[in-house]
Amino acid sequence: MINFGVMQGRLSKKQKLQEFPYENWQKELKLLSNFGFNCIEWLIDKRDDDKNIFFDKNFTFFKNEQEIKNILIRSVCLHYFIDNPINFDDAPKNYSFTFLESILSICCINNINNIIFPISDELLKFKGQQLVCFFERISRLKFIKPNIRILFEVDSEFELSINLIDRLNKNFDIFGLCYDLGNANYHGRSIIYDFKLLNKYIYEIHVKDKDKLGNNVYLGKGNVKFEEFKTEYPKLGKLNNIIFETNTYLDPLDTMKKNVKFIRAFL
Repeated sequence: MINFGVMQGRLSKKQKLQEFPYENWQKELKLLSNFGFNCIEWLIDKRDDDKNIFFDKNFTFFKNEQEIKNILIRSVCLHYFIDNPINFDDAPKNYSFTFLESILSICCINNINNIIFPISDELLKFKGQQLVCFFERISRLKFIKPNIRILFEVDSEFELSINLIDRLNKNFDIFGLCYDLGNANYHGRSIIYDFKLLNKYIYEIHVKDKDKLGNNVYLGKGNVKFEEFKTEYPKLGKLNNIIFETNTYLDPLDTMKKNVKFIRAFL
């Protein structure tokens, strides 16, 4: 089964697109079914954020909601690591390591399967061995469950990313890819070529469209070739999540309604 969902914050008016919706996160959960969504991708953009319910050690709200309304958190996006690059220090209290460790622990307890970890092309090009060492340490954590997937979100260096994943998965088969349609297209990638190359690696797709300047636009108004997406995505054998990461504009709900209507013709 492929889940159909949305990135947190896309149903709220706020100043920053990639920011936890402190005032509206509960309202967003109640709106999911209005758009045919059956899951949401939780957003982690700050460390030690006591206002983000994700870090509640009891995490009771989501357990109750899942039982009563079948609201499911299938994935977590670690946007925090875009603004706070990985610290590769081997010290036991390395802040990057301990933060990711705490997130993975919460995900394992609550059966959240996909952890989206953004990695820049520059890191893949120049810090490949450090990435291997860092994530090998992560994969050896004793509480990690076999159904957990750490999915690297990469802009364009997919050949380097699958080399990294192959090295990591030799001993710990928990790594894969999240493919962003808008970002990949903006960097000159081809859906047909990429989906064939990355077939056994892609577990999640982020849906967005971008124009030639890199602006996040309404679906169908940019350069993403959705006809190719329509024919190629069913061939992805491990795909389990399709998540909207579109813009909100002045009226987030109306914008989402239009975007959902557009993408339905391609699913």
